[in-house]
Amino acid sequence: MAQAECLLERFADAEATCRKGMALEQVKGDAKQAAMLRTQLQALRDAGHRTDIEQDRMIVNVEEAQREKAVGNSDFQGKRWGDAVAHFTSALEFDPTDHILWSNRHARACRERAHSRRTESLMWIYVVDAGSPRI
Repeated sequence: MAQAECLLERFADAEATCRKGMALEQVKGDAKQAAMLRTQLQALRDAGHRTDIEQDRMIVNVEEAQREKAVGNSDFQGKRWGDAVAHFTSALEFDPTDHILWSNRHARACRERAHSRRTESLMWIYVVDAGSPRI
């Protein structure tokens, strides 16, 4: 139990550090550094950490998320499952509040048989939109 609490504290600390870094990078205008921090936040979600959904809503970039989603859909149609999962993960970095993106990544991961991604995606579909009929 103590190890789990320690891990949760580390995840929470990592989330707080990413968010502080993103705020600084927004002031500086360093898009590359901000992208790396978005990737780190997504890695925390994929590891099972429930990031602060209200703060996630403040960093949403729908345009970028939809661009990545379109590439992911194209990869899926081309049966490039791994690429599709990667693009949906990237889309989630820009909009972790979109339950459709979580659902799409879950479906593509099922095709790829990437079991760990399937579990995290299902958890987040529930967290983001518990009433989603796509579960």
